[in-house]
Amino acid sequence: MLNSLQTLKMEWITLDVGGTLFSSQHSTLTKEAMSILARKVNAGMKPYFSSCIECCANDVMQNAMSVSCSCLTSAEEGPIVKIDCDPAAFSVILNYLRHGVIAIPPYLPFPLVKATASSLGLIEM
Repeated sequence: MLNSLQTLKMEWITLDVGGTLFSSQHSTLTKEAMSILARKVNAGMKPYFSSCIECCANDVMQNAMSVSCSCLTSAEEGPIVKIDCDPAAFSVILNYLRHGVIAIPPYLPFPLVKATASSLGLIEM
């Protein structure tokens, strides 16, 4: 069990964010373990772990992944987690999760980054 958890932390996850593909390690994307982002990523590891919060809303116990989950697609390499937000704002968020630094390019409105982080439940950011 410990080996499978260690493998999961090193697992690379592909995300489709507003039509733009991103890749990052599971441990980076789940740094804020209670965030909506972490839950979506963990749902992307299903059937291995937790259920998709949004797509299994009708499953009160949330113990089965919906076959028609709209948050996931799959590629030859594995699942792709879909996130409906601005890719440029997500890029700032991903860099924050990777390096602990918030660096917003001049062309990107701060309120957009803040709203995106909030919608993903990233409270520490």
